[in-house]
Amino acid sequence: MSIDLALLGGAALDGSALGVGTGALLVRGAVGRWGLTLDVGLESARTASREGVTVLAAQQWLSFCLSVAFQPTESLRLDLALGLRAWRLAAIASGVDQPNEGVSFLWGGAVGAGLAWRLTGPFFLTARASATLRNAVLRLNVAPLDTILALNPWNVGLQGGLLVRFE
Repeated sequence: MSIDLALLGGAALDGSALGVGTGALLVRGAVGRWGLTLDVGLESARTASREGVTVLAAQQWLSFCLSVAFQPTESLRLDLALGLRAWRLAAIASGVDQPNEGVSFLWGGAVGAGLAWRLTGPFFLTARASATLRNAVLRLNVAPLDTILALNPWNVGLQGGLLVRFE
């Protein structure tokens, strides 16, 4: 049995912005090559303005995935993960008479692949690529204007960081 803890940072792209920064904490518990992965993360805030109205939106997520790992060499480990992700999106609009705040919860699927390279002992450098698909496009509207910020349902990301393995 093994438990991996990783602290990750990186970037994500969903087509609605040039990119956002991401940070995540990942925990993977495994027996042999099969395991369960839980990760919790956040994205940097996105902003959009139109006709003097500004919308600021920030996302957090929680993923639960089944995973399988492969270790082709003593110092290199690969893993694949497939599962579900839930998002919490908090948004606020300014530049209007009554500032609007809102929170939405969304769900979808997540797929990821990771590479871990042993530095020394239980410490690894790790890199992860991921793709997610939400159940809906999220459009942030402020009356009387139409959509000010739209978040696409898909997202791709790349993160890197430090992993510690407990066996």
